[in-house]
Amino acid sequence: MRNTIKLRAGVGLLLNVVDVIVALGLLLGGWNATRSHELTGYACLLLAPGLLYLSSGVWTRQRWKLVGRLVLYGVAFLALAVSATVLLIVRAFPSASIAIYLLIGLLFLAVLLSVFHLILSKREGAEISTVS
Repeated sequence: MRNTIKLRAGVGLLLNVVDVIVALGLLLGGWNATRSHELTGYACLLLAPGLLYLSSGVWTRQRWKLVGRLVLYGVAFLALAVSATVLLIVRAFPSASIAIYLLIGLLFLAVLLSVFHLILSKREGAEISTVS
């Protein structure tokens, strides 16, 4: 059980670092996007504090916050993967741009880590309730 707690804490710390970086990107990108697409820009600006709020669920083990984070990253991953696939199919995607593939991979990694953390917190909660 002790190793599970350490592993969950390590994954949680990594997830919080990812959340802070993504929130900073949402703030900067949202601010920049308000000049060309106001609705998208302001939506990104509103998503940044929401993501940081959901990020607190990593430590408080509030299940709805963990699931909310997972859904947020899952939707972003699916939207980016589908749009990149469509652009590849119609040959409108610049093939030299590796940044989009890196972003898709990082979002997929965030989704996998979120699922892993959710499983660890559920398992730890079950172990605590059987010990008590």
